[in-house]
Amino acid sequence: MLGQVPASKGGVGVSSSSKSGEKVEQMMARLRLTAVESTAVVIDDREDLDLVDPDRAFVGKVLAPNKLHVQTISSALRPVWGNPKGLTFNPSGDNLFVAEFGSKADRDRVMEGSPWTVGRHAVLMKKYDTEVQPQMVVFDRFAIWARILALPNRLMNSTHGLEIAKPIGLVRRVECDDLGRCWGTFMRLRVEVKVDEPLVRIVTVFSSKLQASECFAVQYEKLPIYCFSCGLLGHSTLVCSTPAERDENDDLPYSAKKLMAPEEHKKSGGSWSGNASVGGAQSALGSKNSTAGSASDGRGRPRGGSSGQRQGEE
Repeated sequence: MLGQVPASKGGVGVSSSSKSGEKVEQMMARLRLTAVESTAVVIDDREDLDLVDPDRAFVGKVLAPNKLHVQTISSALRPVWGNPKGLTFNPSGDNLFVAEFGSKADRDRVMEGSPWTVGRHAVLMKKYDTEVQPQMVVFDRFAIWARILALPNRLMNSTHGLEIAKPIGLVRRVECDDLGRCWGTFMRLRVEVKVDEPLVRIVTVFSSKLQASECFAVQYEKLPIYCFSCGLLGHSTLVCSTPAERDENDDLPYSAKKLMAPEEHKKSGGSWSGNASVGGAQSALGSKNSTAGSASDGRGRPRGGSSGQRQGEE
């Protein structure tokens, strides 16, 4: 879920000391620094003093077009995260914050509990890195549960699932039983989708056995705000710069009824088996029952309204 954070393209704030040194030398040569400017201030930074513990923090970003105050973000997320001991929100830029926790366990629980939303806008997360400024973090993926519908029984297993779901994004888990088998009307997977690419609606599978291609629909659980025209997260259809035409059924290409999974409990009809999953991290998925005013935990409706995007944007 956490990917790599690229080094800065400018300035000194880069992801390694060697690259930082090279940047400084290049800058000094280019600017022709004065004697005062080129004289380095020596500090003893061999021991971290009052710095953020990277094992108990992450950098977060609300993927919203409007600017949100950090207090608004805190008020929305703190309750659905269970108000863990020691939680603080530190502003780091537009819709950008550093969340510090009292324990690594709480930090990991919250990160594994994604998708989180503030006002239906996705909250993106990356582990805190003491060498990278929060403003330089690249938030390129969003963790969410996906479903692949109507797979034949011969494909309903974790081995095939890890391959079939690759077009959707990075596959972290496939829900299955102890033998790797998936049961129900769909296969349920934990994936990390790219935020700068359209959501995947269909996966096409070529069967070596049948020597033919088959297409299967993809749905997502508790999708945050996304565009029904272009399929990108972070903005609605009403403000899309590339509005699409509707089909003969008056639907847009990424219509909610195509991509948003029904809001029944995950156990009803899916590949859930109760005791096994195959893939990446195996952490708990956070608080199941918490809700708060403008935030959602990715499983329950936000308080004070329904999933409004399904009802009015098309």
